[in-house]
Amino acid sequence: MLRFAAELIDQRTRSYRTPPPDSQASSDSKSAPADDLSSFQPYGRALFDILRANRHPVASCNAISILNAAGVGFQARDFTGLDLSGDIFPLNPSSASTIPETEQKATSSSSSALVPLADLSGANLSGCKLLGANLRGVRLENACLDYADIRGAAMEQTIFGQSSMFLGHTAEVISITLSLDGRSLFSTSVDKTICQWSVDSGTSIRVFEGHTNNVIPCLISR
Repeated sequence: MLRFAAELIDQRTRSYRTPPPDSQASSDSKSAPADDLSSFQPYGRALFDILRANRHPVASCNAISILNAAGVGFQARDFTGLDLSGDIFPLNPSSASTIPETEQKATSSSSSALVPLADLSGANLSGCKLLGANLRGVRLENACLDYADIRGAAMEQTIFGQSSMFLGHTAEVISITLSLDGRSLFSTSVDKTICQWSVDSGTSIRVFEGHTNNVIPCLISR
């Protein structure tokens, strides 16, 4: 895992596409294809091997969480039957206070909690096959699930959510600048306006109009 982290720091993250069946591993790394996992980033490939083996939920949860944190895309991958279920832990007065209420599993005795282990927040899962997958308790905030096949997937207590969306511009946004006090965002756009937004609520505070052309990045004076 430390080697994999070093690869990420070295900016060698790749999409980890499975090499074509007819591709052969080359002893000469210079002639090997860029997506040949046999000669590039073996630790990243090992994480996908854990997912393919699908032998233990905790191992799979850790592997996919690390890959997602590294910014690896999962689009169009086949995760049929993948078990990413969270663990159920007994609750006692001391532990109950440390587990968020949204993650507590309701039982007849209210004595256990489902603790999510897989973090797929912001993951690109578009076009994925998740048929029959166990996604109980998985974090999927801001994840892209366009055209994903989730038929038969267990999704009890799966955690969804959407970050605030700043809606108001009518054309492409060119830049975003944070105010000095951290309370406001200023966005410039092709629609010839500058919008001021509340960071906390995501609502528009003010629209600056008057430009006759696209507004390039703005600067905030002290």
